[in-house]
Formats: sequence, structure tokens, C-alpha cells
Amino acid sequence: DEFPQSRSVGLIEGRARTSSALRPRRVASAIVSGMGPNLVGSGYLRMLKRQWAGGPKLVRANCFSTLWHLIAAERRFLTDVIAWAHDGATVAWTHDDDPVLWFSGDVALTGVPSTRDGWHGILVSGLPASQLVGMPSQCISVSSSNETQEAYVLTLVTSDANGEAFFRTDRAEAFTVSGLVSVGKQESVVLEALSDPRAVQSLSEPGQFRWEFREVFEDEYTGAFTELDPWR
Repeated sequence: DEFPQSRSVGLIEGRARTSSALRPRRVASAIVSGMGPNLVGSGYLRMLKRQWAGGPKLVRANCFSTLWHLIAAERRFLTDVIAWAHDGATVAWTHDDDPVLWFSGDVALTGVPSTRDGWHGILVSGLPASQLVGMPSQCISVSSSNETQEAYVLTLVTSDANGEAFFRTDRAEAFTVSGLVSVGKQESVVLEALSDPRAVQSLSEPGQFRWEFREVFEDEYTGAFTELDPWR
């Protein structure tokens, strides 16, 4: 992550001051083989550049946390809310006048807002007892029938004998939503390629492309994003 700062020095007392400036952004590096599956890696990258055709070099990427990828991809407690619609209008489900939330996933975890020692988080129930259930930098979300709030887990989390655990997060304000919890969800971000790498192929090596990316936001561009997926 990149956190821009503004730095100033007082004229009288000479003290340095720093403050946040602009919003935080993700930065990423990727090394891509010129070979890849089916030996067509460099071909796909060339076609990606042609799709940009001199325009903004933007791609959408789904990413897990910064943990080791084999750990980050573990999806034991991952759930997704299912939204229903008919003729373009949202369909709301109820049972005895109470909202019904549909979801996909292996387990149904429920959570309520909780604050401990000044740290805001979620008290989650429905977990397996006495197990490691959360890791730092994982994204955790809690959803009701009409709202989702999320944050990042700060530390290792272990459930108690009753299958409950407090997930301490980096959220600046307390959660206000109770409901379905998802731990370790992917995030969808738009990245701008900061370079236009080339790879030199030898007789024995396919070469590599090293990419540098920086997160961008839709409101920084004129008009809305138009997203294309020519490889779907």
C-alpha cells in the first residue's frame, strides 16, 4: 500500500509536521513469463497492449491479502451474498417479516460489532472450536440485508471452545452492521500499468515481463469505466 503524506516545517518553532494527503493506493509488481500455459504468454501480453491502443493502461485484478498465496487462497470462511433481481428490480426475501439473506459458502458465520481495548472489530460465532481462524491483513466483512462493511484483520485470531472469536481490525470507526461474516475475501481493484515492459527471447529462454502497477479510481477519469474481457 502507498500512503501519500504532506510534510511541512513551522517557520517559528521549526517543528516538522506530517499529515495524510490524498487517499491510499495499492502498488503491485508482477513478473510474467513469456511462455505461460500453452506457451502463449507473450502472445496474450502483446494483445493486452493492443487492446489499450494508446489509451489508459488499466486492468482489473482480483486479489487476496498479502499473505503467502497458498495461505491467502484458503477459503474455509469465505461467503458471498447472493442478490436477487427480477426485470432489473431488486427482490427482497422475508420470513415472518424478517429479512432473509441468501449466501454461497461452506459455513454460515454470524457477527456483531464489538470494541475491545479501543480496537474496533467483530465478534464472530459459528466457527470451529479452538482453531486458528484469522490472520493479519485478511479482509473481513459483515453483511446485513442492505449493507456491507469491511476492514482488515490486525492479528492472529483463535476461536474459543464455543466457536467464537473477536476479530480485531484496523477500522477507524466501530462497525454498525450485524449479520453474515466472510473472512479472507478477494478484493477487486483497478490497476494502472506504470511501464510498458518488453522481454527478450533467447534460443533457450522465453524471457520475462516485469510489470509495475498502481491502483487508480474511477472518479479520477472523465466518464465511467467501460470494462472489456476479450478472453472470457
